[in-house]
Amino acid sequence: MLEKRKQWADEMGLNGEVIKALYADLVNYFIAEELKEFESK
Repeated sequence: MLEKRKQWADEMGLNGEVIKALYADLVNYFIAEELKEFESK
C-alpha cells in the first residue's frame, strides 16, 4: 500500500518519499490508537 501511494504521488508530481512516510506515520498512529483501545478493555 505504501509503495502504491509513493507511485501515485510521483505520478502527480509530488515527492513520493514524503507521501510514503506520511502514510506510514498515519498507519502507525492509527494502529497504536486501536491497540490502546483494545488494551483498555
